[in-house]
Amino acid sequence: MGGKGSGRTSIIKELQENASNKSKAELMQDSMSVLRASAPYAAKYLRDVVRKSVSKPSWARIHVCEFILEHILGKPPQRHEITGAGGTPLTWQAIVLLAEQAPQVEIPPQPPQIVEAKDPEEPADEPD
Repeated sequence: MGGKGSGRTSIIKELQENASNKSKAELMQDSMSVLRASAPYAAKYLRDVVRKSVSKPSWARIHVCEFILEHILGKPPQRHEITGAGGTPLTWQAIVLLAEQAPQVEIPPQPPQIVEAKDPEEPADEPD
């Protein structure tokens, strides 16, 4: 049998060798198939970490597992809460009322500014 990680190495080599002959869509499809194939291993590793079957969990590996699962299953929805004074929740009606009471400020569009890069070796201009 091959050494540790030999399967991963062969997949990466195969992707690199075929990369020059494939379109971007084909490369994306190949990359997603690698992620799909890795998803069960990622889930098992995270399960083992939670069950404390892994004596010294690797944070780098945990982050890679999260990356794989988020790209295959999708990122879980994030919950946000806007609070008012004293930490009480704000209702949508209160947010709309606050927005209506805010002063109307018109921000004029600004043209992009071109800043000339200076050579770090060049002495700074001295004021006259």
